[in-house]
Amino acid sequence: MTSLVIERFDAADSARGARALDVAHRRAVDTLEGRTVWCVAAAPAGTHVAGAVESFLRAVRDDGVSSRQTPVRVGDSLARLIERLDAMLRSADRSATALGPEAHEVYARGIEDGDELIGTDVHAGDVVVLHDPLAAALAEPVRSRDAHAVWRVTPRPEWGAATQAWRFLHRGRPCFDAYITNWRHGGTAAFISAVGVLSAKEGPAAGVVEGCGALSMTSLLADIVRDDRGETVGGRKHPRPTVAPR
Repeated sequence: MTSLVIERFDAADSARGARALDVAHRRAVDTLEGRTVWCVAAAPAGTHVAGAVESFLRAVRDDGVSSRQTPVRVGDSLARLIERLDAMLRSADRSATALGPEAHEVYARGIEDGDELIGTDVHAGDVVVLHDPLAAALAEPVRSRDAHAVWRVTPRPEWGAATQAWRFLHRGRPCFDAYITNWRHGGTAAFISAVGVLSAKEGPAAGVVEGCGALSMTSLLADIVRDDRGETVGGRKHPRPTVAPR
């Protein structure tokens, strides 16, 4: 069963409202302090959104939260496939051309190179937000470093090209710690796998750029880190999804 938790950030029109926003901000940056949030993409559309998210996170750098946008360079064949899959995920086209054996082979090679593609700078405790279909190839190497693997996905139609691409990317059962997507009222939401919780942030104070606001995004990432942690006082809080051995 999935639980839904909604936090609304209303405009600070009183001293009490301002304190509530400050408490939410402080709680988020205290959790993210000392970590790096990586905004990773390979496709042009994903790179654009990654840049928007990273620009929000610059607001909390003075609070000790580092953020970096990281474009991933891949070969021409994989780049074309990533762009095709990205377009399919955003499409309701029922007549999309099937993804054949060649596509599976190209993507399989990309998964084999996942460790190299993610680089060597991601450390334990970091949060890696992946913004396009390359995410399925990078989830395992991210999590093998004890970092948090998060895929920011576009809400998809329940038919046609989008469903075909979704099934293609999940055929190997990639393990993500959370999925992030747009939410109503210009907010954003995350499904956090370890606890089966859909955490949503909404309200005018969240701001809107590609569906992500500064306060809503930092609060959401903090929720993911808190609920996805492996150890706590008294033992393991929640088992993280298993990463298959390489």
